[in-house]
Amino acid sequence: MRYSFDENVLTAIQDAFMSAKIVSESVELSAPMLRDYFFVEFIAQPSISFDDHEEDTLVDVILLGDKQLSEFCSNALSSMAKIELGFRWTGSIRDTKQIDILGFCIKVSYVHSKISLQRDVINRLCALLKEYHLIKDDHDLSKQFFPLVASRKFQNNYFFQLARIPIISGDILRQVASYIVQHISPKLPEYVRENESGINPVYQNSSAVRNRALCPNEKKIWLFRSDFILAVGNKNAYWASFAENGLPKSISPELHQYVNWDDRYGHPSLACGTAEYDRSVFYGGLLAQREGYLEVYTSSGRYYRNDLSDDHKKIMEAYLSYEFLQMYGAQTIVFVDAPSNKDYFECAIFYADRHLPNYCSRRVYDFRKIERIFREMDFVNLYNKIV
Repeated sequence: MRYSFDENVLTAIQDAFMSAKIVSESVELSAPMLRDYFFVEFIAQPSISFDDHEEDTLVDVILLGDKQLSEFCSNALSSMAKIELGFRWTGSIRDTKQIDILGFCIKVSYVHSKISLQRDVINRLCALLKEYHLIKDDHDLSKQFFPLVASRKFQNNYFFQLARIPIISGDILRQVASYIVQHISPKLPEYVRENESGINPVYQNSSAVRNRALCPNEKKIWLFRSDFILAVGNKNAYWASFAENGLPKSISPELHQYVNWDDRYGHPSLACGTAEYDRSVFYGGLLAQREGYLEVYTSSGRYYRNDLSDDHKKIMEAYLSYEFLQMYGAQTIVFVDAPSNKDYFECAIFYADRHLPNYCSRRVYDFRKIERIFREMDFVNLYNKIV
């Protein structure tokens, strides 16, 4: 089954491939002689408007098509390599929703050293893309590929320190936690994929992170678990779609060989079950360090919540904001709601470091507001223990 693009969209994509530039991206460095990461960068980027009220939106068409094309090419090349393909795109809002297609991503995992396989795999892959009608029959894309060696230095994310915040009494926080347990039911994951089994390689909980500044636009995933661990990590699912590479950047290159890069590290990798913990979660999403504030986006396909009252959101987010302030330094915390868990349109905007649409509701917290919310709760008599 091919991408169900209409004729105009398909023609625009074929034209984009004609003028594209191919680069090799440095993603993870666990086995450089066994993997290639290519980005076919579109110079003429197709921009396509769509109606998100249709049963299958343009986002659905792209994501489903990516999966089916990857399976088709992997099956055809199974004796030489496993192939993962996908369009890289971002979203924007003008008069309607619009997708800008930035390029096409190709991950090749060779069955043995790519020195002997690379040329045959690339030639065959380009032929398959012609069969899929993404490339015109008279266009020789394969001649644009050549080995590129990209170097990448390990980045220390903690290059400056933010101001510390005042401390709230542990008695107060325990009372807030008790309220959350009594009034808010946790949620189990909606699904778990076959290829995800391990804990997140950069898993941290809030007690292990204190006043460490994130880099501008650095992103994390987060979960507020039912055992009251606020866990953070990095995904590895969106390299193709959104140029997401936070996970390999967070790990020193010499340690890449010890990570199973075929495992899918999403929200469930922050909530691995134990005898004492059933994988349930109160809240989850993504976060990014923006200029002057921390943006906390409540988007999670596994733990998406649209069942919380405004009061429950306020209390839980005040608690989480206090934790985030201790983790990443004194600043404003802005919670932004995903409109639904239907598609990844707004995630594309989030990962492109653009302002999320106004229909994504927002709530702003700082230390004074957190204090005020806790004062308004039933255990006000404990509040004089703030130090």
